Amino acid sequence: MSLATRYAPDKISLPVEWTSRGIRATLDLTRTTTENTKHWRDADALSARAAYPKSTRKIARERSRLEAANNSWYAGMLRTAANHIVGTGPRLQVLTDNPEVNARIESCWRKWAARTRFAEKLRIAVETYWRDGEVFGLRATSHVSPVGLDLRLYEGDQVSQPYTHITDPSIDDGKRVDNLGNLIECSIYDRHPGDIGIGFANFLTGNWYAAREVWHLYRADRPGQLRGIPRCTPAIDWLAHMRRFSKATLSAAELAALLPIFVKTTGTGVTAAQMPEDMMTVDYVRGVMNFLPEGYDIQTPDPKHPATTNEMFQRTELMYFCRCANMPYSLACGTSKDSNFASAKMDIKNLWEPEVKAEQDTITNVVLIPVFHWFLEDCVLMPSILDGAPPIDDIEFRFDWPPLPQADEIDVANAATLRMTSGQTTPRQECMARGEDYDAKIRTGAADYGVSEDEYKRAIFAKHFAIGGVPGGSAPAGGAAPVDADADQPPMSAGAFVGTKRRDFTNNLKQQQEALDHYESGGSELVAKTALMRLGLTEADAISLIDERRQKLQEVATP
Repeated sequence: MSLATRYAPDKISLPVEWTSRGIRATLDLTRTTTENTKHWRDADALSARAAYPKSTRKIARERSRLEAANNSWYAGMLRTAANHIVGTGPRLQVLTDNPEVNARIESCWRKWAARTRFAEKLRIAVETYWRDGEVFGLRATSHVSPVGLDLRLYEGDQVSQPYTHITDPSIDDGKRVDNLGNLIECSIYDRHPGDIGIGFANFLTGNWYAAREVWHLYRADRPGQLRGIPRCTPAIDWLAHMRRFSKATLSAAELAALLPIFVKTTGTGVTAAQMPEDMMTVDYVRGVMNFLPEGYDIQTPDPKHPATTNEMFQRTELMYFCRCANMPYSLACGTSKDSNFASAKMDIKNLWEPEVKAEQDTITNVVLIPVFHWFLEDCVLMPSILDGAPPIDDIEFRFDWPPLPQADEIDVANAATLRMTSGQTTPRQECMARGEDYDAKIRTGAADYGVSEDEYKRAIFAKHFAIGGVPGGSAPAGGAAPVDADADQPPMSAGAFVGTKRRDFTNNLKQQQEALDHYESGGSELVAKTALMRLGLTEADAISLIDERRQKLQEVATP
């Protein structure tokens, strides 16, 4: 037996794809059945740039604008997204080591943002980005503020491919990039191609602007995508269906309300000319019985349009948009009648809040950071604003966005208190998370209560950690009593726990030992002192016990 015969298989089995019935596969998706072929006939293997060419983006952008202008649902959804993402605008927090410099720069930024309507421009930019798929911003100069910086927004139509660079592979419709896809420069027309008086776009003139002078806000759904398409492109078609269905339902209802009447005869060969003159027009009077000649009958049309299913159909169509935008149904519709409090809160927490934070992070990196650097460059030309500040490239800063509207403010406040008392955050961090100025709140609070800022801070510290009295300070001015976490119970006697029951006395000693053991194992001295003071010890007694434990540790460590 030859080797060929010996190792030849008795039967050759072809893969399931190679059968006489055509190509078959394990995955239903890949089977070339007639139904699949028809359903996925438009599937392609194009790149992101080839799949979204200028012509495709133009059609999608124009139809999205038309739907937003005529569909109240779509317009409201876009406005809700812009209001939640931007709100009243981000708050700048400068983080240099000089508080005076920080306050000066932040004050100048707030004045500049108010005069240039920066928050309003951000809302317009976000709404345009969601509706059109992209928006451009260009550094400009104006006289509305001592800081000459201003911002000009451009729609995607105005950033287009110059006809002299039509074959340049590094340019995607007016956007030149490097090998990594990073923006190098943009070509922006002086006028919008759709402006009044504009004939052909090839007669438009424009300029190239370097990347450091312009930003481009869009969402890339695929690697290599350089231009944006409408944010909710998969759902806009369904919104159009809903609008047409609603109009058809209204037309059917109007037709039924008109009550047209038709006269029908059971005879043969009867024409309108042969009808009695008194039957040519029938006066319909309520409460009056009218008699017809023999052989005639009156009928009214019955438009059998499914008007009763209109609300159900609208809900289904809106759900397509909600899922595409990660927006809860109650927010998209502007009503919570079909959702309970718990489910609406869960949807906002798990769907909408992550979406908003992701969009805010993108805006921070793409828009806010470049704009703030432009602002600092213009501040260099102004006296005293940057005095004492480090070089502008070394200035640390952050932007805090306004929080989303909360349905239960009590739960939010309790959660913030728990985070602060457990050491996860500080009052300053909580204020920054809400887009508020911590130092301004301290100044306002101290002024309202007639105490110094240090006394006010110590009072807040004592309140957060349930300490009976203000640590390290005296009572506030005006004879006010020290802050006490539990006003109904007087502070316990220092150290001895006089007047307590035996079990409470034992428990206090146990908790005291646990606090000291925690400190001995490497815990914070402040935490240990706070825990001891919560048990009724004075600050001096707490420090004394910690010193004793520290001395004991030193004796053990010393050979």
